[in-house]
Amino acid sequence: MASASSRRTRGLVLGGGIVVLAAAGVGVWSWARASDSGTVCSALREDARIQDVLGASYRGDMPCGDLGRALREAATGGRPGAHSKKQAQAMRITLEAVGDALGKSGKKDVDDSLRMPLAELMADYVPDTHEILKELDADYVTHLSDGEPWEDRSGVHVTVPNEVLLRVMRSVSASPSAYAVLRNAEGQYAAHSLARIPRTAKGFDLSTPVVGNALAFGALDGVASDATARLSAQEAGKWNKAVVGALGAAAPAKVPDFRAEPAGYVSATWAKGLNGTTRTDSDILRSQGADYLSIWAQGRADGFKPPSRLTEDCLNGQSRKSEEAAKSL
Repeated sequence: MASASSRRTRGLVLGGGIVVLAAAGVGVWSWARASDSGTVCSALREDARIQDVLGASYRGDMPCGDLGRALREAATGGRPGAHSKKQAQAMRITLEAVGDALGKSGKKDVDDSLRMPLAELMADYVPDTHEILKELDADYVTHLSDGEPWEDRSGVHVTVPNEVLLRVMRSVSASPSAYAVLRNAEGQYAAHSLARIPRTAKGFDLSTPVVGNALAFGALDGVASDATARLSAQEAGKWNKAVVGALGAAAPAKVPDFRAEPAGYVSATWAKGLNGTTRTDSDILRSQGADYLSIWAQGRADGFKPPSRLTEDCLNGQSRKSEEAAKSL
């Protein structure tokens, strides 16, 4: 079930993360490679569902960048992570329309100028995408059949099929900067998931959010694997380095105190650890769930040591979910 504090967490996670990433990426994240320009964009312009979502702002000759930004604006609100049912429905329709356009065209990448707006759209819904990626919350399965957003005490929620979300995330990830936006949003939200765990938690109360984080990270690992699968070893290395560099550059200058900001402590400690590491870039990301657990345990400073089995479950769960996601793509 969705946490009653998820609406507050949305604002905490998204209040400046995308802006920081965009600023950090100036002159660093440019990624030039051939794209399937026009294919998905043209299909979206002709899709009646998209025309309905955009309403009066729709134009048949909209450039791809304008179309992407208009779709992002239709699905997001004035406050990060806070959505009306109409906005959530726009998000669902947009992802389904993009997924359909990709499926019909046989393409895996959306147009260059659609990538960042769509990544930012999905990042604004990270409490929902987190649940869709890890596939453990029954509400997100139940509401697939009715195709409508729903509201509870924590706010408005929306869901799409797991394979649709993965396909759209993959389609923007030809750009490492767009992928970094998705990864950063998930990292921030995962840190808040750990911060909400009571110090006395044991058993499933401890393992469910911890392993859930690893599963969501694993799904994003699978997206990354597919995004680099057709690249040369050199190009794939550059892609991974660009992602890790962007995430590291977005770390705050100072790691906050755990007692004051436990989530900020976890995410900032991990991000700062990316700078100057000798580990390969892909390995850094593939252990993020277990690394988060270790950082959170150290920050508590109360003698808590994660059970070795829980660390193994994180590593195994993240690896397994990566393989599942990559196969579905």
